[in-house]
Amino acid sequence: MPNSRGQPRRFSTEDDFTNAMKNYLDIEKVFPNIAGFCVYADINRETYYEYRTYYPNAFKKVEQMLEDAVLHIDPKYAARVIFYMKNKHGYKDIQEQNISVAEPIKINLSNLTNDELRTLKELQEKAKADDTK
Repeated sequence: MPNSRGQPRRFSTEDDFTNAMKNYLDIEKVFPNIAGFCVYADINRETYYEYRTYYPNAFKKVEQMLEDAVLHIDPKYAARVIFYMKNKHGYKDIQEQNISVAEPIKINLSNLTNDELRTLKELQEKAKADDTK
């Protein structure tokens, strides 16, 4: 089936596309990546991303195959893996922060109306009840 420029697609079926990635991963032992696959498959990067439209399920599978392969490469490439996974596969650093308050926080409630104070008390009681569940 031709693409928008009238040329036949490099991969005429989903299986052709996924099998090409499998073959590439079988030969690429150092650092598999999209650019390397494009060179192997004799396509450009734009063509690679067009397959997202042609074969959406196969494209997801190919991306997962590549992601998995990158995660299993030699640990000496750890910095490269981290950079690649963040930029190509959406990985993010997560920081946990533990915040403790040394002193109780003092809040002036003297300007609140009786209704606002009742609502605040109800919220406190609800929070205590939720904590005991």
